[in-house]
Amino acid sequence: MIAASPLYKGFFREETLEKATELLLVERDPLIQPAAKRMLGETPVGALHFDLVWENANRFLYTVEASNRLGSRATLGWMVARNHQEFGAVLRAGYDGLCQLNKAAPALASEPLGLGFIYLPDRYRRTEMGRELPVYFFRWPAREAAPLCVANPDQLALAAAPRPRLMGKVETERIRFGLTELIARGFREDKGVGLNLPALTPDDFLGWRSEGGVASVNLVFCRARELRSSPGRYLQRLLSMTWPAPGGAFSVVPEDPARFFAAVCAAVGDETARMWVAECCGLFAGRASRAEKGPGARYVEALRELVTAPPEQKES
Repeated sequence: MIAASPLYKGFFREETLEKATELLLVERDPLIQPAAKRMLGETPVGALHFDLVWENANRFLYTVEASNRLGSRATLGWMVARNHQEFGAVLRAGYDGLCQLNKAAPALASEPLGLGFIYLPDRYRRTEMGRELPVYFFRWPAREAAPLCVANPDQLALAAAPRPRLMGKVETERIRFGLTELIARGFREDKGVGLNLPALTPDDFLGWRSEGGVASVNLVFCRARELRSSPGRYLQRLLSMTWPAPGGAFSVVPEDPARFFAAVCAAVGDETARMWVAECCGLFAGRASRAEKGPGARYVEALRELVTAPPEQKES
């Protein structure tokens, strides 16, 4: 492991976590090695290497390089709460959300590999003061993956050491397409509920450049609880969804309305997407000010034309 930076409040020493993890590995381990075996198979795990790659105010993110005695290798993500109290509750909620979205969109939400805790003993060996620190494992989607961050109102970046790596505008648009598809899949029409979108933040996602330079994205954490909504209202909120950016705000949806429509089609199918988007456009009707606060009146009008055009004329 590597030491944490002093950017955020610390609730335990890095050495304490390291020693507690080592102790768990040599005792009866119901968490770490079972997670590794889900990716490597049942052959005993031979080595594990932990690296801290990122942190925020409530959690740490590690990569875990695992190998077994047959030489197979795999990379896991390890999410660790900053404390066993309020941030532990945040982490458990984030894991529950990840499990739900992985079922809805397995290609866009990483596979969860197990939730549990690391026991941190009290420095004075007082049993009643020991802490059960919530942690979970997930499948790391790609070797080059790193948490997303917003570089400016038009571009995303990867929060990789030693400095963020700026993504081009074409790459950013591909990420936006994936984000839109994933969020659309997060709406459960049978229950009339969707995600509370303001609770989703850039660092809930990993991004990377795959073969051929194609930008990809995976959700790895989601504490956004579900809220009652109609499909149209949900898409309206998605169209207005932004993340803070230096010098302005970053819109989560693609700049091209046709790409937004195509992403919703990829999520729910053409006919359902047509109905959802038509309802969404109807909510903007006669409310130009509402459209301007979100995607803009021209964007909404372009969507309206897409859903009213015959299917063979629909852009993809």
